[in-house]
Amino acid sequence: MNENTLSFNEFKTYVENQMNFILDRPLLRRGYLRPAGLEAVKDFWQHWSSFHSLIAKDRLELRPVIKKTSNASTIDVFDLPPYKRISYASAISLLGGFILIWFIWQLGIFLVVAGFLLFLLGNYLLRKDFEIFSQRITHEALNGGPEKLCCYYIIGLIELKTTVGRAAWPQYPSNAITGAKSVITVDAQTIG
Repeated sequence: MNENTLSFNEFKTYVENQMNFILDRPLLRRGYLRPAGLEAVKDFWQHWSSFHSLIAKDRLELRPVIKKTSNASTIDVFDLPPYKRISYASAISLLGGFILIWFIWQLGIFLVVAGFLLFLLGNYLLRKDFEIFSQRITHEALNGGPEKLCCYYIIGLIELKTTVGRAAWPQYPSNAITGAKSVITVDAQTIG
C-alpha cells in the first residue's frame, strides 16, 4: 500500500480504534483523538508515501522508546516481562551482596557478581525484545499500512529516525523526513 487509499476521516477512525485495541482500554474521550493526536494523524496521513518509501528502502529506523515501554508494565511481578523480573532480581542481588560483604565477604562478592551478570542479561533481553518489536512494526507498516505505526507513535512507544532527522512524540512525525524540529502545540484548554 504505497498510496494512501483511505480518506482522512476513515484513517482517523481506524487509528482511534487501533489505539483503543493496543492499549486494551478506551484511551479516547467521547470517541475522538485529542487535538495533538489529531495533528500527528494528519501529518502521518499527508506524508505516508514518503514514510512508506523510506521504510521499504530501510532508511527509516523505528526505534522503541525504552523508558515509555518499560514503564508501561503493571506492578504485578508475575505479569512483568522477563527483562523486568531479571532487573529486579539483579537489584536485590546487588543490594544483598553489598550488605553481606561486611559479614560474609565470599557470599557478598558472589552476590555482587551474580547481580552484575543478571543486570547484563536483563539489558540483553530488553534490547532483543525491542529489536523484535521494531521488526514487527516495520513489517506491519509495509504490509498493512500506517495505522498501527501512527498509533505507536502517538502513544509514545516509538521514535522515527532517518539520516535527515528524528521525531519523537510530541513532535510532528514528518520531522524525521524534513529534518525540522517542530513540536505539536495545543491550547491549554483542550488538553484537560
